[in-house]
This record gives sequence, C-alpha cells and structure tokens, in this order.
Amino acid sequence: MVLYIALLCLGVLLVLLITRRAKRAGQESTGITQFRIDADEQFRGLRVSSNVDSLAFDGSEAEIVSQEEHMEYAPTGGPIIGYSITRYAINRAGEYFMFKSNIGARPFIKHLPQNRASIVLKDKYRAPGAPIATPEPAPQSDITATLA
Repeated sequence: MVLYIALLCLGVLLVLLITRRAKRAGQESTGITQFRIDADEQFRGLRVSSNVDSLAFDGSEAEIVSQEEHMEYAPTGGPIIGYSITRYAINRAGEYFMFKSNIGARPFIKHLPQNRASIVLKDKYRAPGAPIATPEPAPQSDITATLA
C-alpha cells in the first residue's frame, strides 16, 4: 500500500513537471514570435537618409539577403535570457547593410562595404549591379543557442 501511494505521488509529480515545462516552452515561443514581429516592424519602418544616395536605406524597399537568430539560455537550461536577430539586407543601389535587434536594446543598422559583405554573406553575396528582388517576408532563420 505504501509503495502504491509513493508511485502515485511520483506519477503526479512527473505530470506536474511535464505540464510546467510545456507551459513555459509555450510562453517562450510566444515571446520569441512577438519579438520577431517587432523586429520585422522595426526593420521595415527604418529609414536612413544620406548625402550619398547609394548609402540611403529604406527598410520597406530593402531585400533581406540573410537572417540569423541567437538565443541565450540561463545556465540551468531555464528560460531564454537573451535574444537577437541580425539581418543582412541590400538596398536598391546594391549596397549592403547589417540590421540588429536585441531584446531590451534599441535596434541599429550599419553599412557594410562590398568586400566585407562578400566575406560575411559568402554564396549569398551579389556583386553591385545585380538585380534585387521585390521585398518578401523574412526568410527562415538560422538559430544559434548558447548557455550563459
């Protein structure tokens, strides 16, 4: 009888643990999804003017060439404590830009010289003068995760 009660309690604890982990995973997934939506709105709404027309950037017209996501977990394997999206995009003039959005920080954008863009983007790099596509929804991400 004691063994039966102990096994029953163990089963209940196991169900509670599994339920709690599933609920937390669902909350994290919802948070990441919202962050992706927010980052896309930031990117598409971004406008940078320049005295040099080719260095101007308009997120609503830019083509996303590559996107990377990075998640950082608590050391215990617990919740996500850091998350960022990095996008490499090309403007209508064929100039490359890096956009980065982090949880809890302001997004930033930086122009990438052609030689650096070719190193970073490898086979996704297109030389100046190559046609760019009409903007599309963000590509699937390459997700990287590390423990803090």
